[in-house]
Amino acid sequence: MNTFAWERLPAYNAYQLVIGSATATQGGDATITAATYYVTLPLTIPDDTAYAEVNVRNGTSIANIASASNIAGATNFDLQAGLFTRKDDADYYINHHHNLTLPSYYVPFEDTAGIVYKAAFNDLTTLFATLGTYHLPVRSGFLLLRFLTPAAADTQVINDTGVTITVKFARDGR
Repeated sequence: MNTFAWERLPAYNAYQLVIGSATATQGGDATITAATYYVTLPLTIPDDTAYAEVNVRNGTSIANIASASNIAGATNFDLQAGLFTRKDDADYYINHHHNLTLPSYYVPFEDTAGIVYKAAFNDLTTLFATLGTYHLPVRSGFLLLRFLTPAAADTQVINDTGVTITVKFARDGR
């Protein structure tokens, strides 16, 4: 079914996912295949959460920073985030993700015409396009990630070095 489970990191109050066969010796997930869709199990978003902080980096338990581009370069796979208000809907999506597009999630955005709604979680031109940390506006519900692995050459890089995704939920201080 191509589903990945999250590892809970109690010391950081976060969840982590490590992808690629480089992680096999550390209990991580196995080799990924080119041109294949994968999806994570849903994370329960705690009540009173303002945003999810999602960090994407190369490497496994130790970051793989061979050059500046390894820490700030482009991700070499398509990554999308999905937000569901009901666990049943998230589970249905997980079971059928290879045939379904993630539902759009819209957030208010101010432009020159005033407040408009912009799709936040499935804009592949900007969301998760580069390695780094993203702050996604969320409230309660369930968050999952879906990704499409790239061509064989890029998939081999992921398998050789690993990719680590960490999610932490935060409040806005109110």
